[in-house]
Amino acid sequence: MKKFEPLSLKKRKVILDTDIGPDCDDVGSIALLNRWADEYGFEIAGIVNCTSNRYGTACIDALCTYLGRPDVLIGEYKPDGFNTEGLKYNKYIAENFPNKYINGEKSAMDSTELYEKVLSESEDDGVIVITIGMLNTVWYAYEKNPELFSKKVHAVISMAAEYKKGHEYNIFCHTEAAKDFCEKFPGDVFFSGYELGVDIMTGFESADDSNPLVKAYELYCGENRIRNSWDLVTVMFAVFGTEKYFGLTETGKVIIDADGNNTYESSENGNHVFITSVVPKSELENVINGILRKK
Repeated sequence: MKKFEPLSLKKRKVILDTDIGPDCDDVGSIALLNRWADEYGFEIAGIVNCTSNRYGTACIDALCTYLGRPDVLIGEYKPDGFNTEGLKYNKYIAENFPNKYINGEKSAMDSTELYEKVLSESEDDGVIVITIGMLNTVWYAYEKNPELFSKKVHAVISMAAEYKKGHEYNIFCHTEAAKDFCEKFPGDVFFSGYELGVDIMTGFESADDSNPLVKAYELYCGENRIRNSWDLVTVMFAVFGTEKYFGLTETGKVIIDADGNNTYESSENGNHVFITSVVPKSELENVINGILRKK
């Protein structure tokens, strides 16, 4: 595997691929990515909704509009019926905060077309893909444009699987795509496993009905507005790499079986690696909460 260059040191375009809705840590991740893009000057070239939940698309737009990026390119998984049940906050945010999608004012582009557009318009080795949902959209985009991915993508950072074995949501929700991706995608993949973010608790201290980030956490978590940080530490690694907070395991290969279970086989020639934390969890919590709660 080549050395990963984090966004804080090397400006690249970012595609964020999210299943926004089944959990609220996707919301926190969008907040972090937007605010670190402002600080470090990298471009959020596109955000993909990997589910068929159209409220999710509108929610992404509402969040980015609130965060000062109303024109971010958004794509979605067009086939109907995949993972549409995540409505604890998506529907409310879509219906109560400004966005371009909920009333049919604008139609999101197909997710594969978004990948193709962003990659074709980018420099070689100029894109980092961050997946914090199922692997269907990134896999289908790669399957259609393998040469483009090989030429343009520096790395994929994926909140998925577990070190050394597990049965993780983003894998078993679309086992077929996860299996194909892990077996056949030849690029470097940095896995932010279930174990990395599960004990890192972040969110918001007080209610604020005018802030869609806070409201989403409240609708999902209740009045404590605190949640595990699986997706947030994934974005954090993309920005900081191994410079401050994170380390890496040995290289290897994630293996997915027919039931969506994963195992990890070490290999010197593997193109997969898991991210580890090298600082106390309280330090990660303080950094993330400091960004989320910044007025």
